[in-house]
Amino acid sequence: MKKGDSTKEELKAAKQTIAVNVVPIEISQPRLKPRKITKDEHNQETRKVLRKALTDAKLWGAREKRAKDKANEAAGKKVKPTADEAAED
Repeated sequence: MKKGDSTKEELKAAKQTIAVNVVPIEISQPRLKPRKITKDEHNQETRKVLRKALTDAKLWGAREKRAKDKANEAAGKKVKPTADEAAED
């Protein structure tokens, strides 16, 4: 027997939980009733909208940096190159 194991008497005295709802399952979102699709919904190109949102989110930082560098260049400040740009030179 290993350290921490229950004895035979403790195992015989243990009770199994047989309750129906030991851990209740909660539905987080209410169910929606079916409805007709409107013309606007039918004509909307959902895939394009989602891809555009994904691309915008992915490129947000690069676009911010590019705009900041452009503004600094216009102001006459010299932009310090990043480690990646320095490695390429």
